Amino acid sequence: FEWNHIKANGEIFPVEVLLTAITNEKGNRVIHTTWRDITERKQAEERLRKTENKFSKLFQTTPIWCLLVSIDDGQIIEANQTFFKSSGYSREEVIGHTGIEFGLFVNPDDRKKAVETFYQTGKLHDFSIQFRIKSGEIVDCLWSAEAMDIDNRLCWVSAILDITERKINEQERNRVNKLAAEQEKHALVGRVAGKMAHDFNNILGVIMGNTELALLDCTDEEIRKTLELIYKQTIRGKNLTKNLTAFA
Repeated sequence: FEWNHIKANGEIFPVEVLLTAITNEKGNRVIHTTWRDITERKQAEERLRKTENKFSKLFQTTPIWCLLVSIDDGQIIEANQTFFKSSGYSREEVIGHTGIEFGLFVNPDDRKKAVETFYQTGKLHDFSIQFRIKSGEIVDCLWSAEAMDIDNRLCWVSAILDITERKINEQERNRVNKLAAEQEKHALVGRVAGKMAHDFNNILGVIMGNTELALLDCTDEEIRKTLELIYKQTIRGKNLTKNLTAFA
């Protein structure tokens, strides 16, 4: 058993005590006592306990999904509150089961590829994958994992980041950029069309003015008819430039 003893200087230290009943050379039953100073072991255990507490707090409070998964059979040993809250699955539905059993993987082939990558490289880093939460909604995620020995059981320590909102924002940003490019293209077409309409209108103005002057002095009937035809077509051209300007 473990006990606390006091040194000569008054310092208290932990010991491991072993009591053994023996018979001495006189035939009397006596107690043989062995004490072992376990101060260093206790200090190591305390450091380990503090480290485990820190890891446990980090595991439970991190805003990303964290899961401990047995490498041997794929069973989920532990998951953090973020996972349960985001996925909608209960602890009973998850712990002791594989993700395939409760339909977590949208495409089981993606899991197979992730496992192959893990065995080839010894870890997984930002592996793009889709998961299905309990509501049936599909979420886009980045999956990272490393191997760790936990209670003599080799596990995946998985960290999964939900990037669904990020992808939606990227798609929206791409849509806005595409729309802006389209608007710029339309604006360019409009500017070109407006310049063409302006230049064409100036040309028509010269033709119309000269035709009007020619009509004032024209006495030949055939030439007059030709000039009137030119004038009418110029009017049509003017109307066309109005439409082109409106388009611009």
